Amino acid sequence: MNLKEALEFAKKFQFSALTTLNNDNHPETRAMVNLLNPEVCPHLVDYFNKNDKIYIMTNTSSAKTEHIKKNPKSSLYFVDYATFEGLLLMGDIKEIHDEKIKGDLWHDSWKVYYAEGKDGGDFSVLEFTPNKYKLYRDMAVEEKEI
Repeated sequence: MNLKEALEFAKKFQFSALTTLNNDNHPETRAMVNLLNPEVCPHLVDYFNKNDKIYIMTNTSSAKTEHIKKNPKSSLYFVDYATFEGLLLMGDIKEIHDEKIKGDLWHDSWKVYYAEGKDGGDFSVLEFTPNKYKLYRDMAVEEKEI
């Protein structure tokens, strides 16, 4: 599996589990909206068809933004509970400050989470770069560097 195939597989999931290392170096995991999923973010289908990045939206004030400043090591896990398939991506994550990317990803419906909008100071975009994966499928595990 290469990065493009991993992203294609990940598109079918509405959420992912993002794990960062907190200030005590303990893992913290939380559910995140999967921007790659065409049902969740139909406005981004064309964007991700032309882009091989994994972006995550979050509040700038969240603990995870502080975690990744101190340690970018993280993982994303996508799981289908019905088929017991899963994809674990391991790599590094960083907050990006590119206003064009933030604008390209933004949707006004997100004001429920970011009341002041994309320019209000509490909307951040994280970029996850995987370097290894584990694919759990058909009672087997495939593991490889990306």
